[in-house]
Amino acid sequence: MPIIMCSKPSPIIFAILFLALLCSGASTAAGCVEGERNALVDFKRGLLDHTGRLSSWTGSDCCNWQGVACSNRTGHVVRLDLRNPHPFSSRTDDQPYNEWSMGGELRPSLLGLKKLRHLDLSMNNFGGRPIPEFIGSIRNLRYLNLSQAGLGGLVPRQIGNLSSLQYLDLYNDLDYFSGRVPEFSIDDPLWISGLSSLQHLDMGGVKFGDTSSLVEYLNMLPHIVEVRLSYCEIQSIPLSLPHVNFTRLSTLDLSRNGINSPTIPSWLFNVSSLVHLDLSLNFFRGSIPADIQKLSSLEVLRLSSNLNLQGVIPKEVGNICKLHTLDLSYVNISRSLPELGDVFSGCIKTSLENLYLFETGLTGYLPDWLGDQLTSLKFLDLSSNNLSGGIPDTIGSLSSLEALHLSNNSLSGEIPSSLQGCTGLVILDLSQNKFTGKVPTWIGESCPSLRILRLRSNMFAGRIPQNLSRLIGLQIVDLAHNNLSGTIPKSFGRFAAMKVKKEDSEYVLQESTGVYVESMEVDMKGGALTYGDSNGILSLVTALDLSGNNLYGTIPREFGSLRGLMSLNLSGNHLNGEIPKEVGLMQSLESLDLSRNDLSGAIPSTMTYLTFLSYLNLSSNNLSGRIPSGNQLQTFSESTYTGNPGLCGFPVKQICENDDNSTGTRNNNTSEEDGDGLEAWLPYLGTVPGFPVGFWVFWGTLILKSNWKDAYIRYIDRQYDRIYVIVAITFNRFKNSYV
Repeated sequence: MPIIMCSKPSPIIFAILFLALLCSGASTAAGCVEGERNALVDFKRGLLDHTGRLSSWTGSDCCNWQGVACSNRTGHVVRLDLRNPHPFSSRTDDQPYNEWSMGGELRPSLLGLKKLRHLDLSMNNFGGRPIPEFIGSIRNLRYLNLSQAGLGGLVPRQIGNLSSLQYLDLYNDLDYFSGRVPEFSIDDPLWISGLSSLQHLDMGGVKFGDTSSLVEYLNMLPHIVEVRLSYCEIQSIPLSLPHVNFTRLSTLDLSRNGINSPTIPSWLFNVSSLVHLDLSLNFFRGSIPADIQKLSSLEVLRLSSNLNLQGVIPKEVGNICKLHTLDLSYVNISRSLPELGDVFSGCIKTSLENLYLFETGLTGYLPDWLGDQLTSLKFLDLSSNNLSGGIPDTIGSLSSLEALHLSNNSLSGEIPSSLQGCTGLVILDLSQNKFTGKVPTWIGESCPSLRILRLRSNMFAGRIPQNLSRLIGLQIVDLAHNNLSGTIPKSFGRFAAMKVKKEDSEYVLQESTGVYVESMEVDMKGGALTYGDSNGILSLVTALDLSGNNLYGTIPREFGSLRGLMSLNLSGNHLNGEIPKEVGLMQSLESLDLSRNDLSGAIPSTMTYLTFLSYLNLSSNNLSGRIPSGNQLQTFSESTYTGNPGLCGFPVKQICENDDNSTGTRNNNTSEEDGDGLEAWLPYLGTVPGFPVGFWVFWGTLILKSNWKDAYIRYIDRQYDRIYVIVAITFNRFKNSYV
């Protein structure tokens, strides 16, 4: 066998290879393809960057620019992420966009990014401009997020050319935009079937002109995993499909559409991969089919607000062993709650964490099986039904319970002591029932995670427990309209979550608690306001309501330290004394109601510091004196102060006595001043030359005498230090007295 001899490679060959590698990387020597850098620069020229988010877009290496990512191997731009990093900062209902929102035009220079895979322009404000058609020509796109970007109009069908697209998000929440931005619309959804690689689709809020074949087009996507089509005005879906191709579909959200269907479509029960199914806020009729048990992978089932969905909850629901969230609120069940025990005796009893049966027409009493069987329960909502009787002791066995909503029923008796076994409670809402006894002191000891406590409109009596202030996260306390007596605990000035402003708060409801709160009614600004948690709104609300009781004594000065409290309602009690001037320190107050008490004295001038105050009611007290002027105290209507005959000054009709006297004095002295004007001016004639003479005698001496000047400056320094120390000590004492 011949031996092949391999000679050692020449150094020249190594040099040639090195030069070849060097040349191949010449275009990316700076880490960025020059043509793509130029494309980005041109794209930037079309944008309105109010806060300089793209200030880093300078220099030759575009791979280091903010929002830009390049391939480590080729240097091509593969990712452009210009999502608004602060979508809810400084945003109001009237001005849904904020200073961080980027606007302008989307230039076709993006087509110069040949290898772009990821494009995110979400949460910005492009002024209602339509989605440019050229986006359908960025063929390598795998991720496209244009949600809440302020884009509108007809969604271009050219997007259907993106056969590599895996993630498409066009979600458009009209509540977020306050309806001021044109909505997205799709005339013919046929192009969706061309997205052959699509896995995630979110078109919530996009209006479809033709939905007759929408489900069929979605059924043609072999890799689809998640479909979210909430609030799309889809009025019908097929009752059956010739072939169900949804082999990987795990999430289907068709909520808030008003789908009118005689029954829940049977083809849904053949999608065995479904994990999350939301059909809420539609018009499905009939009963819940027993075939629902075929969805063995189902974890979340929401059928709420289908008012014509009737009948019993089928026992087969209890055989869905992975189901952890069941929402049947506003569904006409109309059965006795104890009779549902067989439904929750199956394997569901160990998996179910969230049970919503709000306003379903349930009757009867709270059965023992709630605590005995549903051992994993975290959220229980049985509000607004026809339940009676007491809370069973077995509820205390739910050691994982985080929220208990039993409001607006006819429940009675005392709060059982066994409930203190639910040490993880975050929300306890027992309002609008017939509970009696005292507010348990163990609430302040055994529920360290409590954030919301609502016991209003019951028959609780006795004193308010002082130890509630130990609950550092308590942000809503509503004990209104009971028979509570005694004085307001001074310790209520120590609520930690109410002492910090909402933007600084560390004690708000966090998503990590696992609690899902649809809404919470809070009595504020003279009426009941409902706050939802979809945008974190509820987590920012702080309120203290003790109205409609038999409380007496004075308003604690310690309330001044609650600078994060938004609403304070002490109306309808027997409180006396003056309004403490420390109320002016409650910087976040938006609503203050002290009406129908026995308060006396003047309205403290410090209340003019409450610049966020939009609702004020001081009526039906014994207040007197002039209404302080400044800021918004005089912008409220006269009804704010009615029933206080001693009050005077605008906006009430009664003129203050000093105003009358001063007017009369000016009128009476007119002739006297006219007859002897020189006498009136004599004091001023002596002052005019005296001021400059005294000024230059003092400062002229210091200028000429340097040793006197040095001594004077040292004296001023000593006095400054002395005053600073006194102010610092006084401030710390004042601060500590309210902590």
